[in-house]
Amino acid sequence: MSIKNSEEIIEGLSKLLKGFGELGSSLVDDLHATEDDDEEFTAAQVAELRAAIETVIDQEDYAVEDLADLISLLTEALEDIDPDVFNEDTEFEEDSDADDSDDLYDDLEEDYDEYE
Repeated sequence: MSIKNSEEIIEGLSKLLKGFGELGSSLVDDLHATEDDDEEFTAAQVAELRAAIETVIDQEDYAVEDLADLISLLTEALEDIDPDVFNEDTEFEEDSDADDSDDLYDDLEEDYDEYE
């Protein structure tokens, strides 16, 4: 892969993660919910992501299959990095210092800032 392609993918993934983090923070504030235990939060995430996907597909002339292919490849790459990433039996350790429900989203935003 060329350096330019690699840089565009890194930038795109970073922007996606930052946007997702900001969406989560916004929904936590708007819904007064936490991302861990609220069905309304998950439903709101799905609705926002669906609207974004539909907009991109319509405005950029992509097919749903194009995004599905990308997601399949991303899934495979993530499983190469961490074979247990999608294992439902994996238990997550709780951070004893975590006192804010949107810490995950803050971390994603910080990761994005490293690439700017």
